[in-house]
Amino acid sequence: MSIRAKLAILGLLALAHLSHFLDAVNAARRVTTPCKPSSCGAFTNISSPFILEGDPLECGDYELICENNRTILHNVDYGNGSFYVQEIFYNDGPTIRLVDGSLKSDECSILPKSFPCGSDYMYFISCKVAINSSLYVDASPCANASFSPHPYFYAVDGREISNAIDLHESCIIEVQVPRPFQLQSSSITGLSIFDIHQMFLMGYDVPDYCAPRSSLGTVTVNGTPPLYKIILGKM
Repeated sequence: MSIRAKLAILGLLALAHLSHFLDAVNAARRVTTPCKPSSCGAFTNISSPFILEGDPLECGDYELICENNRTILHNVDYGNGSFYVQEIFYNDGPTIRLVDGSLKSDECSILPKSFPCGSDYMYFISCKVAINSSLYVDASPCANASFSPHPYFYAVDGREISNAIDLHESCIIEVQVPRPFQLQSSSITGLSIFDIHQMFLMGYDVPDYCAPRSSLGTVTVNGTPPLYKIILGKM
């Protein structure tokens, strides 16, 4: 065997040993890294898939930031707005309860941007003609002229209107958002738009993978999904 061939074999063996050594180091690092729950304000058990800034990155996929005791999720996907994080649920898949930061408690308003993620929706629609149906809640007191291109404006439960084809022919969907958690097991029939507005102030639930991307940026570690930065605190 030539010297060149022997050197090639020795080089391959050295690379194999180095790769094995690095794998062992990484495995030891993963084993020894403490993944303890973190706290921020009312949140006392922040754990995987969530971590606080400064926690080991391998302990979670979504990075949370505690700032001024406010619970805020900044986003770039849905109009550069912000959401208040009201609750985090870990059972049956992580879920975040959000309140759109543009809503005001003392002023009825319509959610300005669609949030097309999840499975249970409410629609805000504009219509050319008045609709006489208990499925359509008059939302015009909460809409301004620039928001609705048609003179009539309604809130509709997505369980009653499964798609655009089911809408009255004079209507178009303006905004699609997750249904408030308080309406998960009840209908909007008999409610006013002011009732529905108050329910939106209590929040709607979305899976963690629906959380809007943060304007603070993302971090990728070893090819894992981006770490979404969420600001935690108390509303």
